Amino acid sequence: METSELITWGSIGKLAIAGIGLYVIQPLLLAGRDELLWKAIDKWILTGELQQKINELMATEEALEEGPHVSGLEYVGGRAIYTLDGEIVTKEAYDLFQSRAKSIRTSLVSLRHFIDSRRRRIGWLLRHYKQPEVDNPVDAMIAETRKSRERLHERIKAAYPEPTK
Repeated sequence: METSELITWGSIGKLAIAGIGLYVIQPLLLAGRDELLWKAIDKWILTGELQQKINELMATEEALEEGPHVSGLEYVGGRAIYTLDGEIVTKEAYDLFQSRAKSIRTSLVSLRHFIDSRRRRIGWLLRHYKQPEVDNPVDAMIAETRKSRERLHERIKAAYPEPTK
């Protein structure tokens, strides 16, 4: 058996085509797939609606922090005494606080659900398409929005200092 019978030009050509396919075409196809994935994420998941919901979430959390935190209802001598942060208030003010707190909690649950569903969807896509360890862009959007709102509050405080007593 001669060497020429074992290695033919056809087998050398097949090997060359396989090498080109494996080391040139496949990486190009994977890079194209990754580019399409990120364009789809930007177009259909990281939308203006998501940014709006993140802004609403931050504003709602701030509203919750700024308002009274502790409410109470006591009965003294057969009479109801309503308190907010230790101050006695009317029944109407107490009911308004309770209604507002319930509305804020409902809004928070809805906003967090929307944002978390987008975060999970992106996380699944990144894992499924074996993307390198990339931080979830939704978390980056939330962090950037927080920083932006903090800078805004600092500028407002600097421009309008609280009056001294």
